[in-house]
Amino acid sequence: MKKYLLAIAFVFALGVQAQEVSTLYFLENAPMRHLVNPAFQPVSKGYVNFSPLGYSSSWVGNNAYTLTDFVYAAPDGSTVTVLHPEYGRKDAFLKSLPKSIHMQQDATINWLGFGFRLRENGYITVQAMTRIDSKEAVSTALFPFLLNGEAVSATSTVGLNLGPSRLATQIYTEVGGGYSHKINDMWTVGGKFKFLIGTAYLGTSFSQMDLTGNTQALRLQAQGDLQVAGPINYEALPSILSYENLGTIDYEELLWMEEQSVSSIVSKITKPSGYGAALDLGFTVTPLKQLQVNVSLNDLGFINWTNASQFNLSADTTFTGVGPLNFDDYMVDGQFMADSLTSDILTQVEGLANAIKIDNPKNRFCRMITTKLNIGVDGHFFDNRLSVGLLSKTMLYKGHVNEELTLGVAGKPVKWCNIALSYSLLNNGKFSNIGAGLSIMPYDGINLTLAADYIPTYYASVADLAILPSRSKGLNVAMGLSIVWGTNPKKDKKAPTSELEMVEPKENL
Repeated sequence: MKKYLLAIAFVFALGVQAQEVSTLYFLENAPMRHLVNPAFQPVSKGYVNFSPLGYSSSWVGNNAYTLTDFVYAAPDGSTVTVLHPEYGRKDAFLKSLPKSIHMQQDATINWLGFGFRLRENGYITVQAMTRIDSKEAVSTALFPFLLNGEAVSATSTVGLNLGPSRLATQIYTEVGGGYSHKINDMWTVGGKFKFLIGTAYLGTSFSQMDLTGNTQALRLQAQGDLQVAGPINYEALPSILSYENLGTIDYEELLWMEEQSVSSIVSKITKPSGYGAALDLGFTVTPLKQLQVNVSLNDLGFINWTNASQFNLSADTTFTGVGPLNFDDYMVDGQFMADSLTSDILTQVEGLANAIKIDNPKNRFCRMITTKLNIGVDGHFFDNRLSVGLLSKTMLYKGHVNEELTLGVAGKPVKWCNIALSYSLLNNGKFSNIGAGLSIMPYDGINLTLAADYIPTYYASVADLAILPSRSKGLNVAMGLSIVWGTNPKKDKKAPTSELEMVEPKENL
């Protein structure tokens, strides 16, 4: 039992909006830093990168729990779960439950990027990349019912509101260009326009999901919708998604592969499923030579999914045979009978699945992508050899707001090397994670950038599983490899100063 619960808990603990790696913000040498704020100008006169090695990032996390909330060491030294009969913390765990748990997984895959300086004050950037963005919001109202075991009797009255719950996964490619312009020594502004090409979308949301009655007879009332976009056969979708067909999905029928030529199949799979657009807007202001404030609004946009269908989901039914799960019932001679548990759960789910009706399809829908507001404040000292900054990130998607606040310090031991350390003050998880970054650019040639947020500092090794991060809510990593030129500007002969100097705006024409 311990092994299976640990695996579930680890997946749950690592799996809050799509985001760039925050530590990248503190690496001034990194060519792709303009992804954080379109007003940022790379220090080189030009750069180019291509393939996923050019820039790729990945994020997985949640807003609530770490592995140690589920699995921990007992006083006798053994490793137990919250459901342990003697050392369990089930009651404390249930009291700590938020109304809903938000999880996210996303990835960015670069295909081509380049940029170059235009005269003295302008910088043009072009980027083509694929983004995968997945979010889940799960109501926790059902957890006490499932985990309380025999504490819930057959005559107990159940009244659970399981909504709103939702799932949204989208895959799209963005092709865009940006321009940053230094107006004067104080102000720099920038913007990007991005054309979005939708590949696939899967979303469900329930505005209502109420479970009432008792363990002998439960009534389910639900209202929601299902959105699907991509190269699939929408006419066959309702029957394919029926409960009796879920175990043996006919993928040939789903993907139009029955009695069709290879060219026809390739044409349908590669056809875009929607189009959209997005804007990035940003500026930086330098009121003091040692102080900079910057603000950006990124990914303000949408995708209109046309090769798609939206279905109404509804249910109003009463079914029996559903009760709380008592895990002790599945222990036989010290072995956890996972197959028996799976069979019982599927039996219970069958009634629920058969009760949901899928109807009234519509052939298109429009969805916003995740919008981010970034606000940063940086102090630069010792001729910019040392900088200290604070970055606030606010991410908005379908009414859900996620906040992140990151403190970072960056140094340049030599001009061509940037090193950064960061700490995220929110969503850190047990105060046990750090961020780190490295950007190496030895003049003209190659730039290598590595950056990560939420690097775990505590690990656990339990049962047959490998070493796992034990106090982390997520992990965010990125890497980039670029060809750069024009990175050795003339040295500033002015002696460094530690005194605060006001910036006198002088127009740069």
